[in-house]
Amino acid sequence: MNSKTFVVNGEVLPSVYGPVQSRRHGLSLGVNVGLTEHKICTWSCLYCQCGFGERRDFNAKEVRVEVIELLAKIKNKVLSDPAIEAITLAGNTEPGTYPELLQLIKGLQRLKLACRAQWQIVILSNGSELDRDEVVQAFNMADQVWLKLDTGTEAQFHALNRPMPKVGQLSDHLQRLRKLRNLRIQTLIWSHEDGDRLSNANEANFAGLLESYAELKPLQVNLTTIARNPAMPGIVPVSKELLQNFAIKIRHLGIAADILI
Repeated sequence: MNSKTFVVNGEVLPSVYGPVQSRRHGLSLGVNVGLTEHKICTWSCLYCQCGFGERRDFNAKEVRVEVIELLAKIKNKVLSDPAIEAITLAGNTEPGTYPELLQLIKGLQRLKLACRAQWQIVILSNGSELDRDEVVQAFNMADQVWLKLDTGTEAQFHALNRPMPKVGQLSDHLQRLRKLRNLRIQTLIWSHEDGDRLSNANEANFAGLLESYAELKPLQVNLTTIARNPAMPGIVPVSKELLQNFAIKIRHLGIAADILI
């Protein structure tokens, strides 16, 4: 399987990187809690800029950056750059798999208080680890958590997001998302040069997504499309007009919807 190395500014993705200008969070300092060399994730989405990677859980005994070291690196960055607006857990790894996630979030909260800072603690996640109470607690302590929901049908969930078996069905995924107090959803829509089979830009998916949004009642939905090189060749962005039309349907549900392209 393709295990693409995620490169930032010509270098392999470090554990703390940036800050970079985010379309959603402003000047954002990235935190990668996985392996710097390549992606390991509980999902293996066709569009992922980090490649397909290894679709498996992390082992708590695997070599990782310790939370004390992560916090020290983050502290050095935020003290040297007061313009930072967000600390974002993202990178090439599902943040929920980090064994010391709760300690990391608590440490970030203490650092924010000590620095009298205004930056937000942000987590970008697929939600696969929300069966564990400590992950739910950590996510609910962050300022913003954005959960992935790209597919609204069972078939497309497994064919396009390609979660590992422990994730279960789409209904199991939705049940996990309900555990967050201030749920925000990020949905990426794409087409494929060979047609609908590897695309989620189809009416069945849109109908399923709208049904899921209505059930979950998130605070906000962000719609986006392909902006970087995807894992699967042939995946291409959809038009802004398509996203705008879908956003209108989401807003008719009484849910805020924004487009990021």
